[in-house]
Amino acid sequence: MTRTLLDTDAAVGLIDRAMKLEIDSARRWGSMNVTEMLFHCNVCNRIILEETSKFKEPNLRERLIKFITLNILTSFPGNLKGPVLNNTKGLVNENEFEKQKQRFVETIQRFPVHDKPMTARQPLLGSLNTEEWGKFAWMHMDHHLRQFNV
Repeated sequence: MTRTLLDTDAAVGLIDRAMKLEIDSARRWGSMNVTEMLFHCNVCNRIILEETSKFKEPNLRERLIKFITLNILTSFPGNLKGPVLNNTKGLVNENEFEKQKQRFVETIQRFPVHDKPMTARQPLLGSLNTEEWGKFAWMHMDHHLRQFNV
C-alpha cells in the first residue's frame, strides 16, 4: 500500500513517531542534529503546502527520477543528499527543539485537510501533482524519522 501524507492515518503515524524524538536523539546518518532535521522538514513541508508554481512538463531526467522515486522505491536510502537549497545545517539553534517539534506536528496535520492543489516544483523531480506530493512528503518525513531511529 502506498503511504501518503494526504491520508490521516499515515499522518498520525508520522506524528506518533516524531513524538518519540528527544533533543539528544542520535542520528544514524547525515550531519544535522535532530533540531536541524525538524527545521528542515518544516521548511520543506511549508513550501509544499504554500508555494504555487505553474505546471511545467518535466524533462526526461526529471520523469525518470520521479518514476523511480514514486513507483519503485519504498523508502529513501540513508545518507541521501538533497538539493543544496534545502540544506538547513546551522540555521536553527538546538534550543528550539520543542518549538520545531511542535511545528512539525502542526504542519503534518495540515496535509490531510489541505484543500488547495499542491503545485510547488520539486528540485529533482520537477512538477508534481497533489497526490504525488502526498506520497513524496511521506517518504521524505519517513526518511528523516528513520535517520533518528523512530
